[in-house]
Amino acid sequence: MNAVVSEELYAGASDAKARKLLAKMEKDFEKVKRLIVPLQSDWANAGQLLNKLAKRYGFEHIGRSRLVNDVLIAMTAARTGTMVLTENARDFSRIEEFRKFKWKVG
Repeated sequence: MNAVVSEELYAGASDAKARKLLAKMEKDFEKVKRLIVPLQSDWANAGQLLNKLAKRYGFEHIGRSRLVNDVLIAMTAARTGTMVLTENARDFSRIEEFRKFKWKVG
């Protein structure tokens, strides 16, 4: 589990029961050392890639900020060799134009 995904899930958690379930899930992933946290290099690589995406697709500031989490997830997946499972084919296919990583729609 990627810590960025954890952040996204917490942000969307609608009630205390959901937040409690997320906390347990996060703790379980930490316990088995399967929680992936972005490194400084992932953040730097994400910034560089966001710049390239903005130039190619004409994203303004809001468009770039919308992609920050997806790019961070992709950078950590590329570094660790893990696969991203997503429903967001458009953004991840654009990210892959600049950095190869394993991902699939599912």
